[in-house]
Amino acid sequence: MRRFVFGLGLGQVLLTSLFVAGAAACLAGVSGPGSIVIGGALALSSTAVALQVLAERGENNSRHGRAAFSVLLLQDLAVVVLLMLIPLLAPQDVRSVSICS
Repeated sequence: MRRFVFGLGLGQVLLTSLFVAGAAACLAGVSGPGSIVIGGALALSSTAVALQVLAERGENNSRHGRAAFSVLLLQDLAVVVLLMLIPLLAPQDVRSVSICS
């Protein structure tokens, strides 16, 4: 299972993040840090929904069910890393931001 989590899961999160970040930067003109956050957020999926679908189909213990669970597990762990990364990517020269200016 470790191979699925760190191999398949990490590969899915990194490749999807890079692809979406590149698309956001090239097609939408989003800045580098913004595109990284967008790519990271869109590389994640809903664990609750995916596990419910697997359970309804009775595929929890199949090979692809375990692989899907592994990817979902790494995505859940990637949320923590993404949340820690966001303040590091924020611009440092912002003194005060007012929503109603």
